[in-house]
Amino acid sequence: MHSLKSVAVLTFSLLSSSLYADALITKTSSSGFSVEPTSETCNVYDNYVEVIKTGYFYGYPYDSIAYYSHNKGEDIRFALNMLSREIVLETPNYLCDAPVTEISATLDKQEYVLFDSGACGSDRKKRIGNGANMLVSIVDRYCPTTHDLEAPAN
Repeated sequence: MHSLKSVAVLTFSLLSSSLYADALITKTSSSGFSVEPTSETCNVYDNYVEVIKTGYFYGYPYDSIAYYSHNKGEDIRFALNMLSREIVLETPNYLCDAPVTEISATLDKQEYVLFDSGACGSDRKKRIGNGANMLVSIVDRYCPTTHDLEAPAN
């Protein structure tokens, strides 16, 4: 019985420490206004990724949560330190009710926009630089959906 208590305490301690830690990268994609809306959120931490999906399957709502381990913590920290020197390019977005994707990173309680497709008149934002590119490529491995409705260049 003593070992069962130890396992329960250890499990609770690991879960509670990870639940209160801030994600280093967060990506959220949602379908926008639709009859059966869907969303996908990736929270990337030092050594694991949490993927939360909500939606409908044949008219029935569902939620799923999956966890994946990774060994990119050092690469993520390296890229995070580059963000303050990178610029954010903003372009007008005139769409409403369209699918949306937002990607952000957090370092020392400071949040940095990596990408935001914009919605209902808010501008599309994209951080330009190697740090942002590295972080976006890491989160895209686990949550590949990105809604970017920018008009193609002529």
